[in-house]
Amino acid sequence: MELLRGAITLLIIMIVAGAIAYIGDRVGHQVGRRRLTLFGLRPRYTSTVVAVGTGMLIALGVSVIAIVSSRQVQDAFFRIGSLTSRIQQLQAQADALENKTRNGQLVIPKDTPLQYRFLVLRPSLSHDEQMKMLDAYFDNTVNVANQVFTQNPFNLRPYPYHSTDSQVAPKLRQQLDDPTIQRNLKTGNSVLMLAVFPENLYRGDTIGFAFASWQDRFIFAKDQIVAALDYLGGSTPDLTRLITLGQLEAIRAGMPGPFTQFPQIVPASSVQTVGTTVARGHGVFRVTLLAVRETYAHDGTAGMSFHVTVAKVGAR
Repeated sequence: MELLRGAITLLIIMIVAGAIAYIGDRVGHQVGRRRLTLFGLRPRYTSTVVAVGTGMLIALGVSVIAIVSSRQVQDAFFRIGSLTSRIQQLQAQADALENKTRNGQLVIPKDTPLQYRFLVLRPSLSHDEQMKMLDAYFDNTVNVANQVFTQNPFNLRPYPYHSTDSQVAPKLRQQLDDPTIQRNLKTGNSVLMLAVFPENLYRGDTIGFAFASWQDRFIFAKDQIVAALDYLGGSTPDLTRLITLGQLEAIRAGMPGPFTQFPQIVPASSVQTVGTTVARGHGVFRVTLLAVRETYAHDGTAGMSFHVTVAKVGAR
């Protein structure tokens, strides 16, 4: 596609150049036939000057039209130096990231929760009370980050600020006043906030974090069927896939994605029972994933608990 676009652009330039040459030649020819003079020059030289000048004016007109009508042409004419510098800067950053990745220094992937302790902002609280809670959560997050992630195997540099610092306080207030958060609170919905790493961090980087937010929602009723899969008796059931379906269903219902990654999401004993039943049985078995309890988003990782049941549904 890029090759075709370049060929078309080259063809257009050739056509425009030919048209300019033709028009300049015809204008010069007409001036020569009428034996016009310019600045006291002989007619032969006057026709040459007029032909060249006409071509220059046409080229200038075409260039002006292109500059006015295209932002890309403007960049090419007037900002090519800064664009080149920016490209070189971005390339250097990309090379540095590639080197870090190749050397195995990535220690924190993007969007990883800094901790699973989260903040619940309730609409019954005043704005000042919500602000105090956010300040306290911020400072707690800083303390946890500087205690945990500055040590092996992370070896990150500590986060240098607290909620009372002038660089931070206005940003925290702006975070609380986010239109989406305020709209949820004003309509009677609690809001969950969780500290996450907004970008990949490599060994030696300075700790940085941001707050992700979600509306607090009802997720599952107790013993609600969340997902189900059928397995053939005598096989080993892939319960990882079933659990993944349950996690996706929870996210669809409004559970924050980080809360679905809790490792003990299904008791090991029930997993073993299902595996043994299917592996030793004959026919088709349906394995069902059910919510352990009535679950809300504010239950966090504790809310993401399932149990599994198995029942024979047919023969094969």
